[in-house]
Amino acid sequence: MEWTPGAPTVIAIWAPWCPHCQVELPVLAKVSEGYPSVELVTIATAIGESPGPSVDGYMEDNGLTFPVAIDDSRGTLSAAFGIQGFPTIYFVNSDGTVAAAMDGEVPEPALNELFGSLT
Repeated sequence: MEWTPGAPTVIAIWAPWCPHCQVELPVLAKVSEGYPSVELVTIATAIGESPGPSVDGYMEDNGLTFPVAIDDSRGTLSAAFGIQGFPTIYFVNSDGTVAAAMDGEVPEPALNELFGSLT
């Protein structure tokens, strides 16, 4: 799976050791399957800051196949996005405008609504 510039996109920033992220990512993957025109990409950050699975191990163990960018050890991407907590999810319209931003676990019905609202 590759990201398509100009497509509505959901960007999730997560840490592999974060219990909320571990719950949220499979739900995001499930919801995204219902919206094939919306891209799902993620950024794994804060790797190694707490005990937990590796990014590859987590993805494999959960059968997840969406793209994952790996932040550097300084957290450059996390800082650029202004991340305060995990997970943080941005819902981006095809014109590049951010339609919504959420942090923490988002209920599946709300995710469906947010995915469906992207243009």
